[in-house]
Amino acid sequence: MKAFAFLSLVLLLSCTGPEKQAEILLPGSTGGSLEVLVAMEDALWEGAVGAKVREQFNAPMPGMPQEEAWYKLIRVEPKALNELLKRAHLIFMAEIDSSRQSNQGENLWSKPQMITSYKAPSEAGLLQQIEDDLAEHLKGIRAFERRHILKRIARQRQNASNSKLLRSLQAQITLPINFELDTDLEDLSIFWSRNQKSDQCLMIHRRPLDDDLFLLGKDILPVRDSLCKAYVPGQFDGTYMTTEYRLPPSIEAYELDGRFAMETRGLWRVEGDFMGGPFLSYTLFDSENGQIVTLEGFVYAPDMDKRRLLFELEAIMNSLRMP
Repeated sequence: MKAFAFLSLVLLLSCTGPEKQAEILLPGSTGGSLEVLVAMEDALWEGAVGAKVREQFNAPMPGMPQEEAWYKLIRVEPKALNELLKRAHLIFMAEIDSSRQSNQGENLWSKPQMITSYKAPSEAGLLQQIEDDLAEHLKGIRAFERRHILKRIARQRQNASNSKLLRSLQAQITLPINFELDTDLEDLSIFWSRNQKSDQCLMIHRRPLDDDLFLLGKDILPVRDSLCKAYVPGQFDGTYMTTEYRLPPSIEAYELDGRFAMETRGLWRVEGDFMGGPFLSYTLFDSENGQIVTLEGFVYAPDMDKRRLLFELEAIMNSLRMP
């Protein structure tokens, strides 16, 4: 078997170019999702450059019950960046150098890996580059992290055609095998993943298109509340999920699967009980088929951070593809 594996590797390398060969031989990357290794000297980290980097990466994830930063930063001196640390799947580097540079690249020292690098001749120049480019680079990092999560899920994914609604929509979605189909109707599918520490739920719903209501976003929360009241009961009789309006949810324009959509972030609570947590939804405007398709993910994890669980649901929902 070892000889066969070696022969397969030789054949694979012989059929690819030098750059692809180098990538095939890279070790697997390390680190958790939304975890960034920052390589920056002490003086930069403790000054204005480091403050700007922390401000951008530590921005709070919106719609959370307690403030949680988007990313966890682990800072090291550049000289400490050994072979083990170079395997981190997200690396951010900033240094004073005679050249000027601001770019992102993938799979340099491991795979999958994204490296964001800044160089400038002065601290002021470095700060200016970060102010100009980091917001856009963060979008790239977020998209990379979604792809990273979906590749992991794809190793053990379930068949979307198990759902009547997804089958009717002829839709594909990358859904983990541990998400169980709990409610399966023609216009509604609800999947749950439960363990001792947390619950994740994905709800997919279809309804007829009403241009005026959709474009104004007026019906997103009322429809959500009616569905949750009917299909997401609490642990006691007469209790059910609803939206927490004391911290108003945010609704913003979005694009999903090449279609206009609206992204909604907010908090849910249980009417008649003390449970709650964050939710995220995408409402797609499908004018060709005269329908609105909504995907919502919500998390219940009372004793732990929720950002990774919610971000996993974000990645799953963004994998939706419809004809």
